[in-house]
Amino acid sequence: MAPISALGQATGPSLDPARDITQYTVDSWGEREGLPQNFVHSIVQSADGYLWLGTARGLARFDGVRFTVFDQQNTPAFETNWVKTLWADPDGTVWIGLEGQGVLRYRDGEFMAIDANRDLASVRINTLFRDADDILWVGTEGGGIAWLDDDRFRGIDTSDGLSDNTVHSITQDRDGAIWVGTVAGLDRLSDGQIENFGIDDGLPDDRIYQVVADPDGGLWIGTAAGGLARLDDDGITTFGPDEGLTDPIVNALFQDRRGTLWIGTNGSGLFRLSDGTITHLDMEGGLPSDLVWDITEDREGNLWLGLAAVGLARLQDGVFRTLGDREGLSSPIALALLEDRDQTLWVGTAGGGLNRIRDGEITTFTSADGLAHDIILTLAQGMEGDIWMGTVAGGITRIGGDEVRT
Repeated sequence: MAPISALGQATGPSLDPARDITQYTVDSWGEREGLPQNFVHSIVQSADGYLWLGTARGLARFDGVRFTVFDQQNTPAFETNWVKTLWADPDGTVWIGLEGQGVLRYRDGEFMAIDANRDLASVRINTLFRDADDILWVGTEGGGIAWLDDDRFRGIDTSDGLSDNTVHSITQDRDGAIWVGTVAGLDRLSDGQIENFGIDDGLPDDRIYQVVADPDGGLWIGTAAGGLARLDDDGITTFGPDEGLTDPIVNALFQDRRGTLWIGTNGSGLFRLSDGTITHLDMEGGLPSDLVWDITEDREGNLWLGLAAVGLARLQDGVFRTLGDREGLSSPIALALLEDRDQTLWVGTAGGGLNRIRDGEITTFTSADGLAHDIILTLAQGMEGDIWMGTVAGGITRIGGDEVRT
């Protein structure tokens, strides 16, 4: 079976931000389909196109149809099954961060525990990051950060000025500075100096779960209790309920190739920040789980989510675009459809009256506006441009402009 996408550069654009977030096609995979566990902590795509998934019951490789599982039972390099984080290099190498075993390297079909693991003192590996100078950084649970220097891990912890020794995220900005998100603040490493940022500097919370640098030079920061923040030349901007982000716990951040920021939360599902507007997808809107642990994008532009209790989910643009009550129609049941000479779309519904879709805006007409009935069975356009509709009771109604006549 071929992997999800072909070897090489991106083959498709990111998800269309012009679509409502509820209009993406959502598919999911779990233990029934061969995933070793329904809790996916990390997702990466390797250079050969496969998806790699980290779970507490081993590492899974996914080709789009089948899962291949690597664990203590079938792979000697694994001394534990708990895979907390992953990183994929352009040369095809996959790095696997484990609970209490350090880092494994997968290359040319072989898993190997690297000699430098002796320096990690059996700590949990929370995050992995490869910088522009090809240095592999490791964030740990209680051991600070480390970077791979030849065959040794060299580290920095609180004794060197780090905010805390528990590190959840590492990234690099366009100027080359390394940013570290800890449970006690945000740290900037540059030219051998460490600068700390916290609540006193404008962050909504000191506990940082995710840090993502964008191409514009800004930094997106996901926190444990303060929602989302952005740090740039203008200072720190926060995003919370007033901006549409209703969950204060941000587990995952990912910025796609179009510049859309995707926000995974701890109980409210997935949020999308595009053109300054935050929209929301949760279980009520078709997401399999409201707890999102990781987000990534494949080369074809699909968005992949690591979820709690469900497993893996994929969002796609899909061939068809759906309009229903989640997108603003007055009813999910459409009985009559008409495109008029001005390319305005009219939708007659089963109990919600008539919907007019023009320039992306939906206007609803009901019996309160003068319709004979709110169940519309048929639609037609007259010679003068008026819209005529037949209803389940009450005869025929005509609309000219916004004027309703029965």
